[in-house]
Amino acid sequence: MVEFYVIEIYVLLTMAILMFIMSIGVLYLGHKKGTPNYILWALFMFSWGLHWLSESMADYYEEVLDIELLLFSQLELFTAFISSFILLAACLEYNGMLRRHLGKIIALVSSILPLYFIMTINEDTLEEIEEIYIMRGEYVSTELFRFLYGFILPLISIIALFCTYLYYYHQSKKGKIFYKPKMLKTTMILAILIFIFSIFNGFDYCEEQEIEVIFISLRAISLAFFIVIPLVVVFTFDLGLQKFLIIEHSGIPLLIYSFETKSDVSDEKSFLTSGFLTAIMGFSSELTHQESGFLSIQANYLYYIIRKTGTKIYALQSISKNKYLENQFFQVAKEIDTEIGNISKASDINQIHMKQIIDNNFSTFY
Repeated sequence: MVEFYVIEIYVLLTMAILMFIMSIGVLYLGHKKGTPNYILWALFMFSWGLHWLSESMADYYEEVLDIELLLFSQLELFTAFISSFILLAACLEYNGMLRRHLGKIIALVSSILPLYFIMTINEDTLEEIEEIYIMRGEYVSTELFRFLYGFILPLISIIALFCTYLYYYHQSKKGKIFYKPKMLKTTMILAILIFIFSIFNGFDYCEEQEIEVIFISLRAISLAFFIVIPLVVVFTFDLGLQKFLIIEHSGIPLLIYSFETKSDVSDEKSFLTSGFLTAIMGFSSELTHQESGFLSIQANYLYYIIRKTGTKIYALQSISKNKYLENQFFQVAKEIDTEIGNISKASDINQIHMKQIIDNNFSTFY
């Protein structure tokens, strides 16, 4: 009969290879769909692939060759903690409410101390710490390090996920952005998947001969959640389109289309936004000495993609953006400008036709 550790090594190698393949898949799909933080989710999968590869090599040297190498133990812990901190960064930046790279900075700063500790610790001390158990039952157990990177850090990621959602909800209640009910649904799904992932990853299952099959099956099932979590993000991510604005050079809005209500809006905030964008484009024109131009700016948690033509200013307001959205915006702005280039009054614009153009061209982004 094949020894248990041999089966486990093959399972770990298979999972590592699948992680490498799927990380490439997430990179491709994320790039194709324009998901802003797809690189983080791909790195999450790739780093877990490295972790399982390191774990399988450590088991091979220890069980087959009867050699214990400190390097593999360090790599195993290093890649596990790195993966968990990447997950934290991805959750912080999930819905686009935090400024770009803030999640990465927080995760990087938080990871410096434990990673330095892992890579500088001597072999004897590492072995002593690895023998510290948080829980040791008949069928389930967990060591200190495994509990930290596999259970605690994912739970912190879930908390970060809900904190950014609450911030999103709070800003929508203040009327600064439009609330989309599906954001709660996708946040809940992601949180549940990460929690299940933490249960599989944060605890070990006793390798008694009679429950070998159960143990291996649980490790294999856990693979599905490593794959599903990034794919859920890639396929459900919402760029959070808010408004499409058509503005006269004087700052008077001709049309402000709301993607939430699918109608024209005319409130004080919209007029202030029109004035703000006009001033920004005016300042940009003074610097570049060009009447026409393009800008992409971020104000708090909102992005503005702006295009100035000879007579109009066109702007798209969203929570997140990507190059596909920018390209689509340029095409729509060009199409609308050819139709209303000489019109200077809102009453002279066929608003129903304009709304159809905007809605039809951006329907794939929300």
